[in-house]
Amino acid sequence: MKEAELMLDLRLTHLALLSEIVSTGSLSEAAEHLGLTVASASRMLKKMQEDFDDPLFIRVWRGLTPTDTTKRMMPVVRELLERMEELEYQKHFSPEKLKGTITIGAADNALVSLLPPVIRAVREKAPGLSFRLQPLDGRQFQRLAEGGLDFLLYPTLNLPELPAHFFGINLFRVSRSLLVDSNHPLAARYAAGEALTIESIRMYPRILIKLQDSCRGPVFDISLPELKSSQTFIELPYFLGAPYFLKGTEYTLLMPTRTARFFARQIPGLIAIPYEGEYAENYTRLIWHERSDKSIPMQWLRSMFAMHAGESDAEEPPCQQES
Repeated sequence: MKEAELMLDLRLTHLALLSEIVSTGSLSEAAEHLGLTVASASRMLKKMQEDFDDPLFIRVWRGLTPTDTTKRMMPVVRELLERMEELEYQKHFSPEKLKGTITIGAADNALVSLLPPVIRAVREKAPGLSFRLQPLDGRQFQRLAEGGLDFLLYPTLNLPELPAHFFGINLFRVSRSLLVDSNHPLAARYAAGEALTIESIRMYPRILIKLQDSCRGPVFDISLPELKSSQTFIELPYFLGAPYFLKGTEYTLLMPTRTARFFARQIPGLIAIPYEGEYAENYTRLIWHERSDKSIPMQWLRSMFAMHAGESDAEEPPCQQES
């Protein structure tokens, strides 16, 4: 009988014992970890040795070391045990029992354009979770891999292809609008039915947002369309303070439509003008590391992002495109 067929005939407890002996190098420690007596564990090991016609372990000075037969079986054994553990956890999974802190790396405009409806929806079902938002920097992918971040919100325009060991879904398409003072000449032209053009934007001074990622250059450089050599500007490292430079001036601020509309609603005297000009297609992407890909709680949280990230803007419905 083949090894795979023999493994199917064994109980999960036998496979768990096999895995524990490999990990500990000790039959007695393995038995203790599984809540078995040494005598029971010894009988189970003997049965497996007879079934496989192999000693499975060789005694050496530091304990028990696996034979080649055991080494061949272990990848399958561990995968089977992990799958069974996942199924058992999923059967009893309940969001309201979740506790801990979820750490998210994102640009500061996510505070107003994306995260509130997601966190509100999560809070209703998992009140025991806390959230921590951290700014983008040159180490966000390293921190995501090491466990310092659980999720990363990052534009596809800056990273079309994900690095190895990372996964992502596109939450929604990012369109752009021009935020200006309501008395700005472009506001009057928009009210008269005139569409916004590159040429009209270049007539006025600009505010540029550049969130620096030292590994990859500007994280979100919205200086497009390019400045004229004579065009003056203010360059800022954050979104949230930028609109206050617009009041009573002819400065313009090209930014994601969701964020622009938020500011236009919240700050009297500002207006968001849709920009339909040409620019590279861009999506807001939720990214995670493979270490948490199969985690049931993290899968649930990803589904909450996919369902609720688009709620702040009905004209830009959420999309779920695997990346």
